[in-house]
Amino acid sequence: MDTPDTTATDAPPAPLRRSVLVGLAIGLGVGLATIGVAYAIVAIPAYALAQSDPNGLDRPLIRDALFRVGLPAGVLVGVLVGALVGVWYRRGGHFPTDRTPF
Repeated sequence: MDTPDTTATDAPPAPLRRSVLVGLAIGLGVGLATIGVAYAIVAIPAYALAQSDPNGLDRPLIRDALFRVGLPAGVLVGVLVGALVGVWYRRGGHFPTDRTPF
């Protein structure tokens, strides 16, 4: 008779401080990457269009794109991913090991 492997569920949860720090570290990295990608997606076409207009680079959309698009997107994605990683790490932080087909 096969006995299921319950070592992952019997282990105590990770310390709260460590799981919060792991979540913050991962969330910060993902947030910074998201800021860069969101800003690049907005900035590259906006700068290309602004080059054709004499006052294009002085428009508020071009100047404030980082603060209106990049930072909010980075903060939102960073907080969400950081919270998910923190909860995952607190609950054991392991991927499933069984290789049974669905």
